[in-house]
Amino acid sequence: MRSLSVQRWFEEIGLGLLGFVALALLTRGSQLDAPGRTAICLYLQIPCAYVGQCIITNKIPNYFVFIGITLILAAIIIPAFRKLRASQQQHQQLQLQQDKQNENVNVNENIPLLSNNDNHKKN
Repeated sequence: MRSLSVQRWFEEIGLGLLGFVALALLTRGSQLDAPGRTAICLYLQIPCAYVGQCIITNKIPNYFVFIGITLILAAIIIPAFRKLRASQQQHQQLQLQQDKQNENVNVNENIPLLSNNDNHKKN
């Protein structure tokens, strides 16, 4: 059995502490932010972990990993685009309603002014 060097021990302890701090910050961030956004961040953690693993080990995983990454990214991107489209449609509808209200206000403002002018001329 081979023992670890002192440097290797410090590296392992440092990685453990960094992992603990990362988990604590992730938990705190999850508590502070909206649940939907937090879920997206947690889902993105999986593909990022695989990419980091590929970079560090210089090995390409099998095609099942890439299928999984693609499915995870699709599960994030498709609902985000749907929500964006629904938000844009809602914004357009609100804008149309505001335009109609502004038109009604302008029409109502002009009528009393004309009638007041007519009354003034009669006197």
